[in-house]
Amino acid sequence: MNESQIVLNQYFSAKLKRSSSLHDVTEISRQREIFLDHYGPEQLTKMSGPELLRQLPYNATNDQPMDYWLEFKNDDEFNCRFFGSILGGSAAKYGTWQEKKTGTWRTCCVARPLT
Repeated sequence: MNESQIVLNQYFSAKLKRSSSLHDVTEISRQREIFLDHYGPEQLTKMSGPELLRQLPYNATNDQPMDYWLEFKNDDEFNCRFFGSILGGSAAKYGTWQEKKTGTWRTCCVARPLT
């Protein structure tokens, strides 16, 4: 962490009365590249329909699909909090997901008023 980040972090802590910190831009860039290596446009265009269902939504055959990365993943490879975690709520926010207990695929559509 460089000196300006340290000073800004101290300022945020003093003024906001809570722990807040600026993260290392190099680390965030590294993690972004890892995410893009897994789920970037180039990778997604190479996947077939069944492969997309294994790699993107919450499902019974992959314990770390893209939805997992964005909601829960927190390790040296990727920290979802750096990128606006989608933690909380139900699986319905994914649009499509597979129930682990039954293997049944589910979908949830939000009705939107016609304008």
